[in-house]
Amino acid sequence: MSSLDTCQTSHTEAPKWDQATFTIGQTLQGLTDAYKIQEWKGDGSFGTVAKCMAVDSRQSVAVKILKSKNALEDMEAEVSILEELRILDPVRTSLVHFVEQFESVGFYCLAFEMLDMDLHTFLVNRKLVPLQMSEIRPIAHQLFVALYALKGLGIMHCDIKPDNVMFTDVDGQPLRVKLIDFGVAMRASEVEVGALIQAEGYRAPEVILGLPITEAIDMWAVGCVLVFLYLSGNLFPVKCGYHIVKCMVDLLGPPSDHMLETGEFSDVFFIKDRTSEAITWRLLVFFTFVVYDYYINAAEISV
Repeated sequence: MSSLDTCQTSHTEAPKWDQATFTIGQTLQGLTDAYKIQEWKGDGSFGTVAKCMAVDSRQSVAVKILKSKNALEDMEAEVSILEELRILDPVRTSLVHFVEQFESVGFYCLAFEMLDMDLHTFLVNRKLVPLQMSEIRPIAHQLFVALYALKGLGIMHCDIKPDNVMFTDVDGQPLRVKLIDFGVAMRASEVEVGALIQAEGYRAPEVILGLPITEAIDMWAVGCVLVFLYLSGNLFPVKCGYHIVKCMVDLLGPPSDHMLETGEFSDVFFIKDRTSEAITWRLLVFFTFVVYDYYINAAEISV
């Protein structure tokens, strides 16, 4: 069983990156409402999420504060996707409801409906006891509906993993989930072959091998999430690209020679076998992969 990452938990002190700027009790002025910070819910590499109370509506809201003051381009790309999603019913499609964007003290902020906890934290809180199939099925259905809605708009999430699927209310609405975090989402028509997207362990084979990319990569990631719930651990390794590919080959068999001939990164993990009349591909042994990877990285550094 693969080990789980460190659980994200709530805390009462402001994140270290900006203790002087944002504090508990501070009010952030949005465009349609003001948001009073109640507690910090999560701290990532790109932003921190605060649980806030909307002063006028009295609704709990999650405000994502982007860490970089130069994050305008990234925020605009995310907001562009979120604005497109407004035409969808966030309840029926199981997609997080986007409230608004605004700027506070020079930092860009995004306000969303307040959800409960992500799948990762949920499993940790229940001491890694796997879910039953009867519990996984409704979660699967909701995620499939979400993917169907996204495909209808030509949008790919590109970062589906347990951390980005959240329960709306674990106690009040058991097994009701929503897909969150469209920070790296893209329009399917704009995704380039060779793009480094998706989290390791949830990365589809076509992304790893450098093959043409479609919305199908999100379906692969959802499948990995569902197995995560069933096993209470990751199906594929999350640390080493070679071991991810080897595990895929062991479970599903090798990709077809046609796919490997087409993939931009096939020769990173596979080698052509010329011992027979027909040229075939086989997986590199780990030592050969490590040596090859070392020289490739050394060559890139020297350029």
